[in-house]
Formats: sequence, structure tokens, C-alpha cells
Amino acid sequence: MVLILSASNDVSTDYVIEWFRHYKIPCIRLNERDTGNILASVEFRNGKQFIALNIKGQPISMDDITGVWFRRSTITFTSALSAHRKKEDALAWQIAALLDRENRVLTEFIATKLSTINALNNQLNYNTNKLLTLMYAQEVGLKIPHTLIATVKDDIRNKLGNADSEIITKPIQDIFWLNYSGTSRAQYTAALSEYSQIPDRFYYSLFQERIEKKYELRIFFIEEKFYACAIFSKATEGRNVYQDGKMVRMVPFSISNTLKEQLVRLSSLCKLNSGSVDLMVDKQGDCYFLEINPVGQFGYISKECNYHLDQKIAKFFQHEPVQQ
Repeated sequence: MVLILSASNDVSTDYVIEWFRHYKIPCIRLNERDTGNILASVEFRNGKQFIALNIKGQPISMDDITGVWFRRSTITFTSALSAHRKKEDALAWQIAALLDRENRVLTEFIATKLSTINALNNQLNYNTNKLLTLMYAQEVGLKIPHTLIATVKDDIRNKLGNADSEIITKPIQDIFWLNYSGTSRAQYTAALSEYSQIPDRFYYSLFQERIEKKYELRIFFIEEKFYACAIFSKATEGRNVYQDGKMVRMVPFSISNTLKEQLVRLSSLCKLNSGSVDLMVDKQGDCYFLEINPVGQFGYISKECNYHLDQKIAKFFQHEPVQQ
């Protein structure tokens, strides 16, 4: 049985499960509301570990799980005492902190054990450190945009040496949604010139030179198989694949063997065996690494480029070689 850790609104998981059914691969899907406290017991005995799970009310031995797709949701552990954090009860707060530490150990243990069972990715690597990936990209020989993390306004222009319209700023890690007064707002990539006022000093922020792009590349990979799509978009970054209510132009793309080798090394350093890589190609044809995302959307690439990625993911768990 394949264990799928996904999110209730992830349509890509729906399509993959259809292929599971086609290939008669037993599977069970756990969404974000299903993954809390599913551990029943752990026993270390005779040089082995015996782990019992309680999944949707059914007792299941981890030995019965033949594969794990870490798609989006996570195995979590919580306790009722967590609610006491907001109370002015020093003892209860300390107990809650203790239980949180215990829960982190349980989470790391179960996630690590699951990742050894013919797994795609690992929930412990969902949020790849963006700064580490930039460093790893440099180590494997990929170009990255000139990047600066600063707290002083003068450093931006002095060190990047570009006009405000040629400098972009974006979150150091992931986009964060703020929900207040019935509305939702998120961070996004923007040119520095879009900010009317910049204080002399601010908290650590990330700035990059703006690359005049010819197109972007979104590359989905499963182990050492790569499926590339060229995205022709006017947006600062190609995450928004819609313009004027229409899908932007996307075409299949063949990447060089050199780039494949670099991406294999990069994914190994990031401890990922599946995910999406974002790159940008400038007007001169130079390629720049932007980021790697283990849980990004791949449905539109699969559809527009006729890659049938949902089928290829299912075949990974059928123990058949994934065809390029």
C-alpha cells in the first residue's frame, strides 16, 4: 500500500490516484486533517523497529506500507496542552514546550522511517532553505543572479550597483500570507522602484539584480529524469502563467546534458528526488538558477507539454523504470 500525504485542494493528487487505480496499486490518501497523531506505538525489539499506525481509524503496520509520496501534508503530533501557551500559567507553558520537543522527535523519527520506504521526497525537506539552495547552485556550477541580503538602504545601490528598476526584492524564504480584516495579502516579487519610500534601515531583506529574460524554464524531475518547459511570460517571474485571462505560451524544452548533471548534483545536495526547478534564460542565452521547490505544482506543465507526469509518478510506485 502506498501512503499519500497530500492536501485536500491538490488536484494533481487526484489525477495521480486515477493512475494508481488504473495500475491497481493500493493506496491511501491522507490530507492535512488526517495526519495528526496517527502513531499508535513504536517498539524496538530484536534489532528491529515495529511501528503501528492508526490511519483513519484502521490499525496499519508500517511494514504494510510499500511506498510514500510526500506530496504536501505532514505527519504531525499535537497535545491539548498547546492551548495553554497563551495563558499566563508558567508551569503549563513549560509543559507545553516540553511536549513540543517530544513531538518534534516523534515527527522526525516517523518521517525519516517513512522516507526509507520507496519514497518521493520527505516532509522534513518540504521547505528547502532558499539561501542554501543558492549556495548549492553555485557549488555545482550554475549561475545565479547577483543577490544581496541587507539591512541598510545605501548597501542596495552600492553593492548591486543598479538603478531601482533593475533591482528586485522578494522574500528570503517562502511567500507568507497575511489574513486580516477579512482579506488576504501575500508577499511577491517586485522591482525596487515600485516602493515609493524606503527607510534608511530595515530588517534583513533580499535583493537581486533583475535579469532581462528571454524565457523561463520550469523543470520537473523524478529522480534523474527531467521534464522541462519553456515559459514565455512578461511577468517578473513565471509563477503566474496567466496573462489577460489566458495561459501564456509554454512549450517542451530539451535541456543539455551539462545542465542535467548539475541538477542531479543539486537535487542530491538538497536531499530531494522529486520537485520543480525554476531557471531564467536571459537575452544572451545565459541560464540563471532561481529556486528548487519539492512540492510545486506540475499539472500545467504536464498538460501543456504532454508529459503525463501524473502517470509517471504512479509508475514510480509500480517499481517500473520512469521513461524520459
